[in-house]
Amino acid sequence: MKTTGMTTPQWVTDFVNEWQGRLFLHEWEIDVRLSDAPGGDNDNHGSCLATTDIRHATIELSTAIEDNDQWRQTIIHELLHVRLSPLQDFVELDLITELSNATQNMVKPMWRRILEPHVHLLARIISARIETY
Repeated sequence: MKTTGMTTPQWVTDFVNEWQGRLFLHEWEIDVRLSDAPGGDNDNHGSCLATTDIRHATIELSTAIEDNDQWRQTIIHELLHVRLSPLQDFVELDLITELSNATQNMVKPMWRRILEPHVHLLARIISARIETY
């Protein structure tokens, strides 16, 4: 894992390294940056941009990050996006692109509305399991 931009807190680096291993993301290079607007949105806590063909991901976390359970869940959430990025690429780049433009415009937002709550739920489940140990 590589950190860039503002100084990333050590606990974030340690947590990302730990969960990169737990989620079997060893082959990925994951950069972590702090941003006032992760993914270009001031309201985001985090965002993830994964490039599956070269196994590289950039996770942006808000500069408002604090060492607490909610932020740890956010980090797991973004790492799950990395883990699921081959599936997301398959759906978005291989399947949806075969549809007509009108259908693509309808299906792509639907896919994202389906994906995001599932990633959020998985992150909550994993985070709840952490707290029980």
